[in-house]
Amino acid sequence: MSFNNKKPLQLLFLTSLIWGISFPVIKASLQFLPPLPLLWYRLSIASLIFVPLALLAWKNSGEYLSLRRTVLITLLGLSGPIASLVLLYLGMNLTYASRAVLIMSLNPLITSMILNWFSRKINKISWATLAAATGLIIVILEPLLAGTPNYSRFTGNLLVLSAGIAWAISTWASKIKYAKNIQRNSPITLMALAFLGGTMALTPVVYFMNPNYILAPLSFTLNPKILLSGILYLSLISSVMGFMTFEAAAKLVKPLIASRFLHLQALFGIPISILFLKEPLSLAFLAAAGIITLGIIGRENENKHPSSILSGSGGNLRLRK
Repeated sequence: MSFNNKKPLQLLFLTSLIWGISFPVIKASLQFLPPLPLLWYRLSIASLIFVPLALLAWKNSGEYLSLRRTVLITLLGLSGPIASLVLLYLGMNLTYASRAVLIMSLNPLITSMILNWFSRKINKISWATLAAATGLIIVILEPLLAGTPNYSRFTGNLLVLSAGIAWAISTWASKIKYAKNIQRNSPITLMALAFLGGTMALTPVVYFMNPNYILAPLSFTLNPKILLSGILYLSLISSVMGFMTFEAAAKLVKPLIASRFLHLQALFGIPISILFLKEPLSLAFLAAAGIITLGIIGRENENKHPSSILSGSGGNLRLRK
């Protein structure tokens, strides 16, 4: 792929760095707070930024948003990005951040395959796709390959994979199935309604778990500064800033090309997880990472040829961690 200037490349690298770091931040924060309350804080704080920005955009652009369309966008957000985040947080509570970021870095591949499957365009699966899929299977099964099988981490890996699949299906729903209904609405509108809907949906659940999570924030932990740092990073940096940098890049290059840079999340997330969280390495994990890398490189070469099957085609994808 080629760029006329370095700006989109810099923005995409920055986005991958931001979202890659978010995985060890999530894992570290889960030491102080359960998955759903942690996600609730992230969504609620980010909503305080997204909603005013969306209102400002509506005022300046005259964007049309009926009650029916609002409900549709909110439901798509709840069943897609928010459901994906719920599954991701639940999974990361059980597995390592390094494994989660490697699995989720294959989101462009998973999304491409699902879009092609729904479009019935799968006639041939390339060696690169098979290699990436093989590596994915190895990293998911890694906990069962040890001397003593760890079924908890295996379940966590499956939940993280389910998060990727949920996101891929929501991409199909928003970009193909209901594209005519929401194509005139801006990305900031989609994110604002998704995060606001997620906050409202999780509020009674989190309150039922422990009212102090909402009524007395940070009073339930002995390390409020560390937890607050994690929450602010996930809400303001990962959600808001990551969204803005990705959208800025997607305006300069095709969203499809931009989404392919999400593979780089693992490049940043894995080393940080190993260095700072002291996560272990195994031969199975190293083998999986190597095979996935070969598959990704092979797919990038295939993408140079428009006739390749499963080469990442399938619509304008905007994938947001």
